[in-house]
Amino acid sequence: MSSSLAVKIVALTLPSPAKSSDSRQQHTYKVPQIGRRLAENCVDKQSGLAALHGVHPEVVEAACLAHDLGHPPFGHAAEGELDRLASDPTLAGGKLADPADDGYEGNAQTFRILTKLAVRYGRGTPGLGLTRATLAATLKYPWLRDRKDRKKAKKWSAYQTERDAFEWAREHCSGDHKTAEAELMDWADDIAYSVHDFEDFHRVGVIPWDRIASG
Repeated sequence: MSSSLAVKIVALTLPSPAKSSDSRQQHTYKVPQIGRRLAENCVDKQSGLAALHGVHPEVVEAACLAHDLGHPPFGHAAEGELDRLASDPTLAGGKLADPADDGYEGNAQTFRILTKLAVRYGRGTPGLGLTRATLAATLKYPWLRDRKDRKKAKKWSAYQTERDAFEWAREHCSGDHKTAEAELMDWADDIAYSVHDFEDFHRVGVIPWDRIASG
């Protein structure tokens, strides 16, 4: 995981190796720290609501660690291109008879890795054997792709091939709503990205601190 995530750039590439921009590897280390602290704060400050919605810091931390596993290098641009090629393999010299009906999506690929491609116990038991709560917490867009629904055609968190695992993870969830732990994972991701971008733009000197300081 570390080597593959290390080459995935979050915001921009800086010219000096000593001032390297944040990579998805660094991002993947930071998001779990933020997510765990958010969950711990919920448990500490809003214990009743945390208990009602089943907020566990360990689950949020695990989901944060997993959240970017399926995302390709070059971000959403590459994700869109992979979706285009998977939906129409003839664009890359493939056969028309071999399309992936639900294309490619980074979040859905993450769920496939967790439930099928990564192996913890052996070939006869695919996936990492994560709990229902942890898998549900990784589902940022808790539905399968539906090309007739504008929202569900653009972003989704599981492929048809993982429908059984998806339905098992979401068995006790309501409608298309994320679990509270998935919300915290998503929030931690957004916070980390925002801070990364701010740090990177500061490093390249594009923030006019003199004008900001002068008022």
